[in-house]
Amino acid sequence: MEVTLLKMQVGGIKNIEKDIVLLFDTPNRTKTKGHGLIKAIYGPNGVGKTAIVLAADFYARLTKDETSLDDTPTMAILSQLINARRKEFFIEMSYRFVSDEKSTPVYVTHSISIGHDSFGAMRILSERVVETDRKGKQKWMLQRDADGLKGEDGAMSFLKKNQADLSKHSMVGSFPASLSFTKEDSQAFIRAWRPLFIVLTCATRLRTFYGEASDSHESFALQKLLDFIANEKSTDEAEYRATLTKWLTKRQRVLLSKHFYKDCFEVIDKEEKKSFDAAIPNLSRFLKIMKPDLEKIAPVYKSNGSNIIVDLEFHYQGGYTVSYEFESTGIKKLSRLYFALHAASKGSVAFIDEIDSDIHDVYIEKLVEYFLLNTTAQIILTTHNVGIMDSLNEYSNTIDFLTPQGHIVTWAIGGRRKPQKTYLKGYISGIPFNLSDYQFAEVFA
Repeated sequence: MEVTLLKMQVGGIKNIEKDIVLLFDTPNRTKTKGHGLIKAIYGPNGVGKTAIVLAADFYARLTKDETSLDDTPTMAILSQLINARRKEFFIEMSYRFVSDEKSTPVYVTHSISIGHDSFGAMRILSERVVETDRKGKQKWMLQRDADGLKGEDGAMSFLKKNQADLSKHSMVGSFPASLSFTKEDSQAFIRAWRPLFIVLTCATRLRTFYGEASDSHESFALQKLLDFIANEKSTDEAEYRATLTKWLTKRQRVLLSKHFYKDCFEVIDKEEKKSFDAAIPNLSRFLKIMKPDLEKIAPVYKSNGSNIIVDLEFHYQGGYTVSYEFESTGIKKLSRLYFALHAASKGSVAFIDEIDSDIHDVYIEKLVEYFLLNTTAQIILTTHNVGIMDSLNEYSNTIDFLTPQGHIVTWAIGGRRKPQKTYLKGYISGIPFNLSDYQFAEVFA
């Protein structure tokens, strides 16, 4: 099974007011005949590069129904992230889905809009799923907005059976609850639900990574949740736990554990321990490339209810051992980056924010070269590392610049221009980099 993200359109989040469009691939290309799909997004600090990763994160969580607009953490974050002028968050993802080598590609586009209704409550304002052919001609459509559902009759009839509140939950994430059909309904199910199932499958393949210094704003959401519980003024432990159960999703329960175990490497479910154990030897091999004196990594587990607190011990030549808490910032970042790259190598679409922070430029350049030239992985990364531009410049749809005005400038390959020199000299439209050293004299002299 292959999932390719072809295009992402997003607006109304943080300082990205108007929609921007990121193109990743052409509809008729196949991964097996091409190269790795790497998209590097450049731009000055504070223009909204992280907002792109945040948008993909929230989209995936809402689509998969891991969270909804009736839980406190999500509401707390979205209330701060939705652009104050636009007052509506919009995102659209276009995918190419291939179930196996003999199957014809299926093209689906999913869009969702979130904002406040006339009563001031945050809700899903509209949602749309469209299946098209390779040329973009519509074959199937289902959408809902203020006027209700419209589109494929079979899909609407199934969806109306669902008891979920579609103003708070996506219809893609809600549809599994509607699958009460008989054998006689199987053809109707295939016709009515296949595009929604494909969108859900594609969203499940989206992975986002923020690194050691997370900018996902989850700590802000957690504090809002704890404040909410405190305001309940309950001293009864059973009521306290009932409140936590009501409001916390699986992801948020892990977050709560991380809040109390700040120096651990990770918090995982007990059923994830076996796969985590299996990943450790490969993590050791990965880090040993940069740290030849590393002998092995030993995980240390501590049970915490349904979760396991994971710490790592790094064993070096000469008997030297250091725990994850006291490792260098670079090794910490590389340890987390491994899991992002591993997910991409296994077919996930990985969004990686600030891939180059705390990591030597040479390591980043060699990693990008490997995934670009030797794999079919898809990675969307934000970065300030200009050293990888020369490798990316060999292919189209690999370099985008986000300007302070909220526009995307796509680098067009060809000609004698080099993206690195053009960017740093201030020749990218909207990013002049018109700084002079004497301006700092006003601050420090």
